[in-house]
Amino acid sequence: MAEDIPQWLNRLGLGQYAQAFADNGIDIEALPHLRDEDFERLGVLLGHMRKLQAAIETLSADEPPTRHADHLAPHPRTPPRSPPVRALKDPSDPPWPARRPSPC
Repeated sequence: MAEDIPQWLNRLGLGQYAQAFADNGIDIEALPHLRDEDFERLGVLLGHMRKLQAAIETLSADEPPTRHADHLAPHPRTPPRSPPVRALKDPSDPPWPARRPSPC
């Protein structure tokens, strides 16, 4: 993102939060990690919070991950792991484990 946080907030019509973001060290790398409670601590109104979250989602979709942030989340194109392959059972085996005879 070429612009800085205050410019971005101004473009969204939310420039009144620029100082709160600056005072709390919020930068481009921190934006995707902000949660509702973080916005509340910054004094962001609920409607503005939702607008910011939508804009952050757009930023995240438009920007490739940075090297610094690579360790924070898996790459979005990483396929899910499949469960381990289990040995096939003989169809004549019962579905329950065999009991050992009691030592009576």
